[in-house]
Amino acid sequence: MGAKTNATSRQTQPESSIDMSSRPIVHYTEPDATPTATRPGTSDAVTHGPAGDLGDASRQNRRIRFGTSFTLTVSHPTQAFFRVRPAQSLSVHERFLVVNDQTDVQVSLQPDVDLVAAGARSPQLMDRLVLPPGTTQIAYSGELTVDGSADPMPATAEAPRLGDLTPEDWLWLQPSRYCRPDELGEEAWSQFGRFISADRPPTGKTVRSICGYVNDCMQFEYGTTSNLTTATDSWKAKRGVCRDYNHIAVSFCRALNIPTRYAFGYLPDIDVEPSAAAMDFCAWFQVFLDGCWWTFDARVNEPRIGRIIVAVGRDAADVPLVSTLGPAVLGNFTVEASESILAESGAPLQPRR
Repeated sequence: MGAKTNATSRQTQPESSIDMSSRPIVHYTEPDATPTATRPGTSDAVTHGPAGDLGDASRQNRRIRFGTSFTLTVSHPTQAFFRVRPAQSLSVHERFLVVNDQTDVQVSLQPDVDLVAAGARSPQLMDRLVLPPGTTQIAYSGELTVDGSADPMPATAEAPRLGDLTPEDWLWLQPSRYCRPDELGEEAWSQFGRFISADRPPTGKTVRSICGYVNDCMQFEYGTTSNLTTATDSWKAKRGVCRDYNHIAVSFCRALNIPTRYAFGYLPDIDVEPSAAAMDFCAWFQVFLDGCWWTFDARVNEPRIGRIIVAVGRDAADVPLVSTLGPAVLGNFTVEASESILAESGAPLQPRR
């Protein structure tokens, strides 16, 4: 995703409203339906990709080891906030992804300074400390158990009708610092407008098409974007990292009146070919369909196992990994996310690489 420090005093400026008119020009088609499985307790069809095969092995709970370490260097005492702990009680659709969120997170600080929990009553956890002058080494590590099946793909689940939108739904439709549905709405409607009408709202299948379109058009490349790059900027450049891919997808979804929020967290390489690049925090997004939040990922563009949400917001500006009230230099940044399968008895087996 790319870690960056952000000033917490930053404000998002008001933006113009979303143009909700449809446009008939179409260049992209929705993917054909793939074999579906029915979720227990519901009649909705939910598609599972290759990583989400419904066999017993993929549905076992997984024990995930996660962690991050980095340094921050400051010239004078500086307030800092960190978002690196797994969020608590953030549910996605009706299934709770974190099976046991009583996570024992170990924190190491050098030099030893006081760390204070901030926002303890929120499901999105933050820590606060005052960085002393010089370099401070911060390290987090922990383990938790997550649901062992891959991200479900709700092909037929529908976005809320405009007349049914709540004030909270409207929040997830508005432009934000990085996500610009007002600027990218023309592109969104030209590509996907034919799938939408007053009697046919956007569905999970529409969101899958958006992910495929963004993934096809973009080139993953480090160093091509910064903390000033908006979704519009990266779409014009057709380059970026996972946060840019998903800022674009969020913008497209909001332009099509689908309530959408940005998410980031840990994503281990489970049942997929490990990446040659160093592990980083990953960004993805969630859409509100049939009364539930569902996970999609324009960068990965396939169902994955073992996502651990750290935070959700309108975009990356709402949920920075590190926020400092003053200049700070981030260095020596590493992320770990690995897994082992749990046996039926609950005893961990050997990690799979």
